[in-house]
Amino acid sequence: MPAKRFTILIIPEGSHQVRRFGVSRTVAKRVLAISVVLALGFAGLVTDYMMTSLDRNELQRLQVENLSQDLESRLSSIVLASIVDTATGVFLSIATEASTLTSSRPIALDLTSIVPRL
Repeated sequence: MPAKRFTILIIPEGSHQVRRFGVSRTVAKRVLAISVVLALGFAGLVTDYMMTSLDRNELQRLQVENLSQDLESRLSSIVLASIVDTATGVFLSIATEASTLTSSRPIALDLTSIVPRL
């Protein structure tokens, strides 16, 4: 029975010596299997890199959106505090005016029923 081998011939240009390599079928199968495993590993690494890149872009977009919402929330808090301070000042000035108008007895206003609690 003939040997199960592959022969690789390297024929250079000109009058150089022809080289001949004999490779058994088992070695050829192992080299092919290792090549397939390396190709699949490389494909997995490229896929993981692409997914990480997409996730990084999504993270940056969400960070910008979060910053925008945080600034909007802080601005709303400042505006609301300003409105409450202004309303309290108006109610206190109304109470002061009312008490000065009635010289005989001061008027006591219950501001807790007028201004809701925050």
